[in-house]
Amino acid sequence: MPTKYHVNLTEVERQELESLIRGGASSARTQTRARILLLTDENQKKKIGTEEIASVLMCSLPTITAIRRKFVEGGLDNA
Repeated sequence: MPTKYHVNLTEVERQELESLIRGGASSARTQTRARILLLTDENQKKKIGTEEIASVLMCSLPTITAIRRKFVEGGLDNA
């Protein structure tokens, strides 16, 4: 199934998400959303399918789509 919302993170956004995950002070929900954005980033060298991301992060396909949509429509703070 083709992806409707394409995530293209800048280097600054990528660093912000990685530091958020490494910090460990944020909620599990926030960290999962950060991981979704990092794994769905189309600028990365290794492409991972949506189904594989859902399996690895133990979340649903609609959750991944919703996070992608929120990022594309409202930016990093919205997602």
